[in-house]
Amino acid sequence: MTSAPDTPATPPPAGDGPAHAAQTAMSKLLARPLTDADVRAHTASVAQPMTERSTDVRGVMVIRLGDERLALPAESVARVTRERPAHRIPHRTNAVVRGVCNIDGDLVLTVAIEELLQIPADREPSASRRMVMIGEPNARWAFAVDEVLGVESIETQSMRDLPVTVERALVHFARALLTVESGQATLLAPDAIVRGCEGALR
Repeated sequence: MTSAPDTPATPPPAGDGPAHAAQTAMSKLLARPLTDADVRAHTASVAQPMTERSTDVRGVMVIRLGDERLALPAESVARVTRERPAHRIPHRTNAVVRGVCNIDGDLVLTVAIEELLQIPADREPSASRRMVMIGEPNARWAFAVDEVLGVESIETQSMRDLPVTVERALVHFARALLTVESGQATLLAPDAIVRGCEGALR
């Protein structure tokens, strides 16, 4: 018994179906004449320059020293570690220069950053205290802070000038005011801090 060949489905009339309806609607839309107002609107839209918001964003490490929140450019921080004891340097140790400390086998000059900036620090030992290291690879300086609050991204456009109420000692080591997650912070200038440390060592 010979089976009957498959019968192809009969295509719908050319004028039926959703595809034809969509095509008809599109044709009507494209065929619609443009008014003078349409032309002016489209011309003005095309003539608008393409602009992109250029925002300079930088990373800062936010630290706490006593009641003050401070910030350092993230790229200036060489290392953060637990606080290490400082060993005195004969005839060089003073209120700012505490001595040298051993950080992973490297002897690093250590300063009391609170003395340099004239900011009261916490007096009681705390597990949150950390040692921050800045400076060039062959001339590192380390100092203890009461707490490292974290690293944040800051838009440089949001930086504000220092107010006249900034303490006289701090103004020599500060660049700007920032708004960070924990409140307001003073952005420090690492190069100025290094110069202050070098001056205290002489």
